[in-house]
Amino acid sequence: MRPLIVGVVGLALLAAPTRAQLCAGRAAFADGRAQVAGGADLEDFRTVVSEVAIGTARGYGQVSFGTIHVPELGGSALGLSVLAGSQVPMDRAGTWHFCPVGSVSIALGPNNLDVNGNGTVIIDAKEMHFVFSLNVGAIAARVGEVQLIPTGSLSGVAAHAWLKDQRGETTASTTEYFGVVDLGIGVLVQRVVSFRALASILLGLDGASTGYEISASVNFGKRLTPRP
Repeated sequence: MRPLIVGVVGLALLAAPTRAQLCAGRAAFADGRAQVAGGADLEDFRTVVSEVAIGTARGYGQVSFGTIHVPELGGSALGLSVLAGSQVPMDRAGTWHFCPVGSVSIALGPNNLDVNGNGTVIIDAKEMHFVFSLNVGAIAARVGEVQLIPTGSLSGVAAHAWLKDQRGETTASTTEYFGVVDLGIGVLVQRVVSFRALASILLGLDGASTGYEISASVNFGKRLTPRP
């Protein structure tokens, strides 16, 4: 049994790299202490996530939650992810940024899966991911109040999946280790509103496919740096 959420590993909810700051093509928390965001996969738009993050100029924390479509099992899961990260400028001009991030995610479901198709064996699926990622982003171009920010990241993922029957007993479990390369492009408007497209390439996991995501975010709250 392979990880159940492998088709959407690149999304913000599970096995994700940093989802805030310039390393992900979004606004830095120096331009607003809080951020809300939403995203969806491009395959069928049946996986949707919401994100809430709070941070400072260097560090931040984030909570993500949403519904995850699992086509391999013909159902959906409820997902929750918690992460913490930091942003480090790599040059004096603040053009390049580096972000180390760690996260823990869990997916509950799909539930009530009829294994034999006759109601004799009903199981519930669960999965947990532990992720550490290294991320870079750069302001490639500025046109007025608009910035173009390409991003890239490399993540290591430990995923544990298990199935339980109606009595609550574990009937099967597995642990997988794999990598994720994320390549994205963000458009940042007035330093607080962003739009981003992301491709997630899975490494070392048989049968995995590349995932694609679109998302938008907005920062608000106290600004830690003055506007230019």
